[in-house]
Amino acid sequence: MPAAAGEQGRAMDAARDLRVRIEVDGGSRGNPGPAGAGVIIRDASDGQVLQEFALFLGKATSNGAEYRGLLA
Repeated sequence: MPAAAGEQGRAMDAARDLRVRIEVDGGSRGNPGPAGAGVIIRDASDGQVLQEFALFLGKATSNGAEYRGLLA
């Protein structure tokens, strides 16, 4: 097996073993009102943040904001 293919295989094995915890929240000021949602992806083993982002949703209900955060 070529060296590059071996390195790729090890990287894929490491990615396959990675466990993550995904935290999602959404809310609105008023119902409906200006709304936003956020997502944080953490390494489940040590809690290190791997990725985070937030989005403004415009006018939405609090339930709609929670759901949109989940779909993000």
